[in-house]
Amino acid sequence: KGNEHLVHHMEVFHCAGPPEASVPAYSGPCDSPERPEGTQ
Repeated sequence: KGNEHLVHHMEVFHCAGPPEASVPAYSGPCDSPERPEGTQ
């Protein structure tokens, strides 16, 4: 058994790009005007 009683759901996203690319941390709606340029 693991953490089934604690974890409701989990989303994992993979962004393909060059290994040296720096992607800013972002937690918010995909259509937000405040979304950083590097996450679009």
